[in-house]
Amino acid sequence: MKRKLFLIYYFLVLSTISFSQKNNVFEDLIEEKIGTYELKQYPEKVFIHTDKNTYLAGEDIWFSGYLINAVTHRESTKSLVLHVELISPTDSIIATKKLLMTDINTAGDFKLDKKAKAGVYTIRAYTNYMRNFESTSFFIKKIYVIPDVFNDSKTINTTQNSETINNENKNKIEKPILNFYPEGGYLVNNLKSKVAVKLKGNGLDSLKPLITIEDNTGKQITTFTTYKFGLGFFIIKPNVFKTYVAKLTLADVTYTYQLPEILQNGHTLNVRKKRQELLINLETNLEKGLFGSTVVIHQRGKLIFKNTVYLSQKKGMLKIPLLNFNSGVVNITLFNAEHNPVSERLYFVNNVKQHPFAKISTQKDFFTSRKKVNLNISLTDSLQQNIPANLSLTIKKATPKLQKNTSHNIKSWLLLSSDIKGDIKNADYFFEKNKDSKREYLLDLVMMSNGWRGFTWQKLLNNNSVKNTYKIEKGITISGKTLDKKQPYGIKSAATRLSLKGGNFVKQMEKRSDTNGEFSYGPYVFFDTISVFIEARLTNFKSKDKKLRNISIVPNTAIASPKIAYDSVNITNFKYADYVVKYQKYLASLNSDFEKQDNVLDEVIIKARLKTKQEAREKQMKERASYGNTFFRYDIATNGTSGAITLLDLFANSPRIDVNYSDESIRVVNEGVPLLLLDEVPIEMEDLNFLDAEDISFYDVLIGPLAARFTSSQPVVSIYTKSGNGFISNVKRSPGIIDFNLAGFYVAREFYNTDHENGFEEQTKPDLRTTLYWNPKISTTKDNEFSFFTSDVKTSYIIELQGITNTGVPIYETKEIYIE
Repeated sequence: MKRKLFLIYYFLVLSTISFSQKNNVFEDLIEEKIGTYELKQYPEKVFIHTDKNTYLAGEDIWFSGYLINAVTHRESTKSLVLHVELISPTDSIIATKKLLMTDINTAGDFKLDKKAKAGVYTIRAYTNYMRNFESTSFFIKKIYVIPDVFNDSKTINTTQNSETINNENKNKIEKPILNFYPEGGYLVNNLKSKVAVKLKGNGLDSLKPLITIEDNTGKQITTFTTYKFGLGFFIIKPNVFKTYVAKLTLADVTYTYQLPEILQNGHTLNVRKKRQELLINLETNLEKGLFGSTVVIHQRGKLIFKNTVYLSQKKGMLKIPLLNFNSGVVNITLFNAEHNPVSERLYFVNNVKQHPFAKISTQKDFFTSRKKVNLNISLTDSLQQNIPANLSLTIKKATPKLQKNTSHNIKSWLLLSSDIKGDIKNADYFFEKNKDSKREYLLDLVMMSNGWRGFTWQKLLNNNSVKNTYKIEKGITISGKTLDKKQPYGIKSAATRLSLKGGNFVKQMEKRSDTNGEFSYGPYVFFDTISVFIEARLTNFKSKDKKLRNISIVPNTAIASPKIAYDSVNITNFKYADYVVKYQKYLASLNSDFEKQDNVLDEVIIKARLKTKQEAREKQMKERASYGNTFFRYDIATNGTSGAITLLDLFANSPRIDVNYSDESIRVVNEGVPLLLLDEVPIEMEDLNFLDAEDISFYDVLIGPLAARFTSSQPVVSIYTKSGNGFISNVKRSPGIIDFNLAGFYVAREFYNTDHENGFEEQTKPDLRTTLYWNPKISTTKDNEFSFFTSDVKTSYIIELQGITNTGVPIYETKEIYIE
């Protein structure tokens, strides 16, 4: 008998050891997969800081774009290209900017059309790599173009009518939406659970309606109310043999809602904070208890904690020091003994001790019009040491928030909204005060009622590799396909040659398209529009046989922008129509008062000598030729074409060039066969018969040291077209050649800082600026000092500082000043 008991005990010990080893393998798998996600597969985040949120038609939209690693919140080492789009109220893209990201942030801008319609516009920003994930990861910001009430009376009527309609609808309450979110994910038989609720409906967010929970016998279980944003919670210990409903009464009408289904067996997960610890309570009604369960905690995809339970108790608690976390969303997942995720909970950590101290200082808070203001910015740690960071700064007129549910600063976006599913109404609210118990309570309900938008565990653990449809962009890539020009016009591998020309950017490369006919050059970095010239040959470029040109080149067009989700928000949703009207009337009155003033200027006499046409022409040609001097120049504007039809005919009239029509070639007299350049991009000799003489502006002959810029062994004939676009797009091309223009990266315009002390124009017109200062890129290694001038618009202004430290901590700080 004793021997039998010993064998049973020995078997149990071996089983426990085997199970422990199995779970160690699972923990290793978790660590491996999350480690790969953190280091290689990490997503990216984008944030756009605009100079303000409300604009008049014709104004400039100034912005700073931030691109970061979504896990560490430091500079992303993946993408170098940021796409920013301006979308109209009718959901059409009206402007795009392609920005080169050589740092964590860069400047950009849009120019609103003077006839831009009033309404809610959208700024959307993303990288090409972000398109591999859900489009909800894109950055979205609403801005408002306010109506011109003096030129469009319909706008006022529309706003007034919408207000009347809204007032009428207040008395017509449709059934509100009431959603339930059990903590951890499920209601489980005979296990106490905290259930968050979210009440949605017009005008219900600010109400505190009483809600009753009843079982199927009509017995009242509990009552509770919802608070700000329609959030609330209740506690219940459900029984699987009963059903439960919530009852809500509004305007003498009672609405009934069914609670979620109750699981017969399962787990619950409860999270709360106690002092500087995170308490995680686990409970199950399974016979084997929590044995074999694994708890995994990560923050934005960085593994913080993993532990497997080897005890058979049905309850357990973990204590995790909050110092282990950075500020932001924490994901807590419970896996059962079969390694399936059975319970999950988000929790928001606000680690105040990690927050840098940002300070904005001015000599005073109240100023008069057109006065110089000195501004100082400092960013320090608890030891008063300067913290390196990248920031952007705006000084804008303080205005009511037209739509609070769309507002984001860099802190609320990076730490909260960008990490969870669903929209958060007025996310900024949760960051306006530190250590505010009410905000912490509501934010925890937000965590319970939203899921993490990163990966799903099933996908992360089961997929060994991730194939991305959209590639990471490091610059501008030029690609396409080569096809046989003869039937059946199939894919054809061919030799290709790319020539680029734009400003001082000149490049030529050769490579062969692959077995799929695909070729790709780049990535390149350039900022002007350049000319692209692509050639293809069946074998190589040495042979003169024209049959080798029987290749069609199909360039890849730009990837279409992502689809735009329909948005019903428009001008009729403005809540501050009366403010808009009063504001525009105020600006009009300032302008009228200024026009009444007599501004008499002293007579100024300007003397200048008009340049002759020849001097202007010489200057024009000199500016186009990057090499300066020339051995010989032939100007068509002066000498004409002498009846020449092709460029080859034009050369036949030159005293410096010999033409051989039999093989369609040329030689520079006493120098030999030249290198041919068209707008400083190399071309072939046979192209001379396909270029019209009428399209040429002038050409130069370079020899000796003058030609050394382009070649070490040949003379050069450099030809310039009238269009100046690199290649003439309307000429008849021979097979195997295509050309087009390609736009480079956008370079932001510079914000004009008004100077009322030294500026001349400022003295002759009213100063109606509502953005007093804009600086899209500030690097803090020490205190930063700036200055700006106040305008004629007497009101309060917000100095707004946003950015991120080199260690990935977002910065948001404001200060209010007044012009009186």
